[in-house]
Amino acid sequence: MSETYEAAVHIAPDDGLFRGHFTGEPILPGVAQIGIFLRALGPLGLGDMMLTAVAAMKLRQPIRPGDDLTLQAHGGEAGMLRCRLLRKDELVSNATLQLGARLPSSTHGQQPPAAGDGMSDEEERPQGDGISDEEVRPQGGGMAGRGGRSHGEGLPEGTAPVMPALPHGAPARLLNRTGRYSAEGLSAECRIPAASAFVAAGQAPAYVCIEAAAQCAAAWEAMGRHRAGGDSGPRVGYLVAMKDVALFSEQVPADRPLQVDIAFRHAAMPLSRYEFTVRAGAALIARGLIDTVLTDRSPRDSPSV
Repeated sequence: MSETYEAAVHIAPDDGLFRGHFTGEPILPGVAQIGIFLRALGPLGLGDMMLTAVAAMKLRQPIRPGDDLTLQAHGGEAGMLRCRLLRKDELVSNATLQLGARLPSSTHGQQPPAAGDGMSDEEERPQGDGISDEEVRPQGGGMAGRGGRSHGEGLPEGTAPVMPALPHGAPARLLNRTGRYSAEGLSAECRIPAASAFVAAGQAPAYVCIEAAAQCAAAWEAMGRHRAGGDSGPRVGYLVAMKDVALFSEQVPADRPLQVDIAFRHAAMPLSRYEFTVRAGAALIARGLIDTVLTDRSPRDSPSV
């Protein structure tokens, strides 16, 4: 079994993952880089393993149509996979992934484990650039204070679809409707469209739920700006890091409702950190921490949402 793997990766300009992400300004969804990393499993002799956690990942540069990249991966002890993508000599992203035994095909998520495991703010932060509990800063539009945990109680019956201004078009848009909103966070329903390039045979990788959480974070920010009377138009944002993301399923069905809860934790401008959980019914699919950056730019020819 080889312990290291290196391969050239060409990002096709017509890759379906660019559709709707973003209209007029195509950028590869950050979570798609996880799929690129997982290409190394077979060559490393790890083809019988599945992704169970993203211990840490930094997305340093956007990937655009036509990019030529180099994938480097190293399989370590205890199922750890360390990967990075480079554009010539420029580091695009790097990650430490945790692998485990593949679950039975009928398994989709699990009941939530005990709270508090793997979510400590005392652990190393993925960005390493100054996000601390002492630097909690309001984001504008009602985004002040530290967010508590969402309880995942489900969207109220009869909740009408709310479509905050996001730059995502179909089929990249996963947010279907919003539920509870507060200064601390948001509950929402998301769906992975069957037309998404992430979907094959009616299933999408569970790590796509991280993108759903990032979209909910963007929606929460837009709703806060709207409630404060500010500009709530779509803004281009980036998922720039994830940490302690646990995955309890290998795949999730397309076009099925997913309950997403995000809680604002803290910010050191321009970074904001959120804690998230994703459930399918009562089954926990994913949970963890993400960092996002929101720009002041609107996408060119952005869709009307």
